[in-house]
Amino acid sequence: MSITSIKFIVFVLFNVGVYHLCNDILKKILLIIIGIVFYTSFNLYGTIYLIFISLWCYFISKKITKNKMIFLNILILSTLVFFKTSTYLEIIGISFISFKIMSYVVDKYNGKIKNENLIDYFCYVSFFPVITAGPIIRYNDFVYKTDISYSDIKSGFILFMMGLFEKMVIVLRINEIVSSIYSIKELSSSYYFLAVIFYSFQIYFDFDAYSNMAIGISKMFGYDLKPNFNTPYLARNFSDFYRRWHISLSSWFKDYVYIPLGGNRKGKINKYANILIVSLLSGLWHGFSFSCLIWGLLHGVFQIINDKMRINNFMGVITTFLLVTFSWIFFRNGIDVALFVLKKLFELNFTKIDTNILNINPMDFNITVIFLFGMIILDFFRNKYNVLMWLNKRNIFVRWFIYILLVFCFMIFGKYGINYSASDFIYQTF
Repeated sequence: MSITSIKFIVFVLFNVGVYHLCNDILKKILLIIIGIVFYTSFNLYGTIYLIFISLWCYFISKKITKNKMIFLNILILSTLVFFKTSTYLEIIGISFISFKIMSYVVDKYNGKIKNENLIDYFCYVSFFPVITAGPIIRYNDFVYKTDISYSDIKSGFILFMMGLFEKMVIVLRINEIVSSIYSIKELSSSYYFLAVIFYSFQIYFDFDAYSNMAIGISKMFGYDLKPNFNTPYLARNFSDFYRRWHISLSSWFKDYVYIPLGGNRKGKINKYANILIVSLLSGLWHGFSFSCLIWGLLHGVFQIINDKMRINNFMGVITTFLLVTFSWIFFRNGIDVALFVLKKLFELNFTKIDTNILNINPMDFNITVIFLFGMIILDFFRNKYNVLMWLNKRNIFVRWFIYILLVFCFMIFGKYGINYSASDFIYQTF
């Protein structure tokens, strides 16, 4: 059941209504049922794995020791590697599930989790808005808001619709252009520069869209999750970028890998070694391929360079964006394609972009560029203000004008219709 499908929207709204008619215990049981039904819609094997690994870790962690903690983490990592490398059994979102359970096991060992019960735990593990593509929530952050109001539900729904707008109006349009360029060989450098820049925005807005939708749905069910993105392409250096990009994953690696390895407490050499280890593990988390390893290694090298010569001005923003964009070339493509793209870029053979070559309507191309610039401007706004809080402070006429305008754009410019197919998000494959 794709999160962008009409079926899913009806599924969410129906269950929100039923959910708020239940008492607290029934709400948690209902959430577990919803999570299992939703996850089973992707793959029955995934649900069987989720139930098995969750219960196994829960009961062993009841009387946790260091050896049990190590054993459980090795077990989770082993199954993660097995399913990530399997060509027959694919489990959607297994990396997110694995890291969520591992954080529970480690926090349980460190005494950070107390008075948990099986229903709360399984509600946490199977929470459907984040089960396929995050954010990676911690057990202690998964707290039900008992005094949820109509305003909370409304804000959650608006955030969900804003994410859906990002996906349907922005991301799918950009993807059409990027995919078209990569499907044609021997184009000029102009096309590949366009594809590389566009893909950088595609993956950002794709995951930002999913995070907004997941956080919005969670809010409708009474759970306030932390933001997962904070305008990362406005970061002034690479360290700042990691504080803004995929925040739940970056903080997970910091708390459960970087700091336990010693962090920056044992001198520069150990600090840089730890940065490289975390970066390479992050690459493997995204995919067991040589190109993902290169992507992770590049991010590690960029962080080390950043530590040596940090730039904290507008040039730092431009430099960080270009370095991140460069690394995405390896992230999206196999090593052969990535090297081919680099070769085409360095040819510096610039020509005018002809949309007819790409089989794309010129009007569609122009609309995509306009909306992309609109999202970039919005990011400057989001860097200063909380959009939902700003919107709630406007008078009713301004608010409804914006709502109607967004609905109009969504209906007119969204990528759906006769040939529409509800699209999965990039990060669901991790």
